[in-house]
Amino acid sequence: MANKKISQLSATTEANDNVWLVINDSGETTTNKIKRSDLLSGTDVAGGFIQGDASQSLVPYYFPTSSGTTSGTTYVDKLFSVGSKIDSTNNNLNIGNNTLSSGGQYNFVAGGNGNIISTGSESAIVGGQINKVENTATNSIILGGRNGKIQAGNRASILGGFDNKINGGTDGLTIVGGGVNTISAGSYSGIFGGYGNTIPSSGNYNSILGGQTNSIAGGTHSAISSSIGSTANGDTTIDISASYQSDVTGASYRSIIAGTYQSSINAGTGCAVIGTYADITGNGNGYDIIAGGISHTLTSSSYSTILGGQNNTITSSNESALISTNGSLISGGSLNSVVLGGRNTTIGDLDEVIMLGTNNRTSLYSATTHAENIHIYGTESKNTITGQTASGATTIDLSTGSVFEFEMTGNITSITFTNWREGGIYEFVVYNNGSHTITSSGVRLDGVANTIAAKAASINPTNNERTLYRMLIVNGKGYLNEHLNFQFM
Repeated sequence: MANKKISQLSATTEANDNVWLVINDSGETTTNKIKRSDLLSGTDVAGGFIQGDASQSLVPYYFPTSSGTTSGTTYVDKLFSVGSKIDSTNNNLNIGNNTLSSGGQYNFVAGGNGNIISTGSESAIVGGQINKVENTATNSIILGGRNGKIQAGNRASILGGFDNKINGGTDGLTIVGGGVNTISAGSYSGIFGGYGNTIPSSGNYNSILGGQTNSIAGGTHSAISSSIGSTANGDTTIDISASYQSDVTGASYRSIIAGTYQSSINAGTGCAVIGTYADITGNGNGYDIIAGGISHTLTSSSYSTILGGQNNTITSSNESALISTNGSLISGGSLNSVVLGGRNTTIGDLDEVIMLGTNNRTSLYSATTHAENIHIYGTESKNTITGQTASGATTIDLSTGSVFEFEMTGNITSITFTNWREGGIYEFVVYNNGSHTITSSGVRLDGVANTIAAKAASINPTNNERTLYRMLIVNGKGYLNEHLNFQFM
């Protein structure tokens, strides 16, 4: 070939090793030739590249050109395994022995083994083994762990653990650690540690902390912590902690179960079961408490309490309490009643009853304290009704007191005692302001004849003086004792 200038040489588009390139040495004194592949790779320099089979692709010089299968792609051995790539079309990046589908975009997989992002966008898996982001999940991440799956929702995350799954829900769901935990619905909820815990149905702002086989099924702002086999299936603000197989169900709000065994709240508002084995069910307005003891039941009641003891029940009664008793019952719509101590005590359809240390007893009267025995260290006092006058037909309501004082201003033709109690003791101071009389046959219990007995069947108050009468009720009869002629000294 005659001497020619470079500008006079013919151009070629041939891109294989059949092409030689002409080069000069640094002193421009010697002209040599070199193959195109040798020039690009540098056979004596590690890290060189050669043209792959696809156009505008580069592969390491020690790989066959057939490794370069995608146009516009550079293959780096230590950054990505042979056959993988940075997908510039969908802006995906895969580093490690993992799979990243071209069906998604802006996804990232790094480290670990067998991890897969198959669909969706803007998600990542870092480390771990056979983790998956798939189906409709977006903006989600799995960090470490094994066999974690995010299959739905937006901005979901699984951090560590094994066999954890987010397969439903809308937004902001999280599982941290633990194993076989599942979230299937809701938003802004999480499971933190534990085993076999689930959030299976719709609800927001819920959390399970540790424990095993617990479930929050619906409702919002609820939590279960350090429990086993417990369920929150209420509506709002439910808290179950340190409990075994305990549940809050139905239309329940702002209720707590803590430190319990197989306890429950069903349709309760503002209720609490603490440190016991007990149930609150269908409780009207709510705000009931059971604390301590075992085997208690509080049903269809409001503002009521069971503290300690065992086998106690409050049903259909409000603002009542069973305290440190055994086998006792408040029922029948009782209001403002209390059983304190004792055992097998019953308060029925009476109000404002107190039973103190009673055994196998049933309440008899409303607004009354019942007791087995009473020992008084100080002075016993009674309600006294004074300043009354009487004449003609007179009625005395014994529910108003047990000591009465009245002045006779005329003859008394009858006295009717009402609201007396069996076993009751009543005292009367009568001032006869003159020589007035009492018709003895007209003195009766509830107006019934022959219900009052007196000495010689006669009542004779001292003229112009005071007389003391004491009456004892036995078996529906009144026994009246007359003490005459009291004078001031």
